[in-house]
Amino acid sequence: MSIQEATMSPDINMITDLFSKLHRNPEERAATLAAFRSFEPDGTIRKLSEFLRQDDRDMICDAAYLIMMINPKQGTSLILPLLKHDSGTVRSCACWLFAGYGRSFDRENGEVTKGLQNVLLTDPAEDVRLKAAYALESIGDPAALPALQHAAENDKGADWEGRTVADAARKAIERITTPPKPRWS
Repeated sequence: MSIQEATMSPDINMITDLFSKLHRNPEERAATLAAFRSFEPDGTIRKLSEFLRQDDRDMICDAAYLIMMINPKQGTSLILPLLKHDSGTVRSCACWLFAGYGRSFDRENGEVTKGLQNVLLTDPAEDVRLKAAYALESIGDPAALPALQHAAENDKGADWEGRTVADAARKAIERITTPPKPRWS
């Protein structure tokens, strides 16, 4: 790859083509992700952020995933509004992304924790609340303990596999309040 290719920003048509490759052929997925990583990060994130305003839920989730893959710290402010999206699929996707990048977030700001607490306490979709609990566990911010305690005591929701929001909240509380064990002893 030339230096020019490594610093270019993709155009919308190129991104759309790469999105289609993500889903069309599993063998092309790694090469497609590598292509996104090869582009100039700021311009690519700027272009991908345009897809966050689309109607296509899959495209929104793909764009969010790629933004977080490229730069989670920069992506946080772009993904945070997705926690309030009309689509439960998109809200669920945002929660999973925050769970996946968990401890890489700056807890001093607290915006991710606040957004996820709001989802945990108010989202109408049980599976989205469950993923919010997982994300709060992953982030590990003690500020989430009151919301997690409320969910552990009151949320009767479960996903289609029977995993309950209350159990996920209890697990998050345990992880946040239990000191880490030494790696070597």
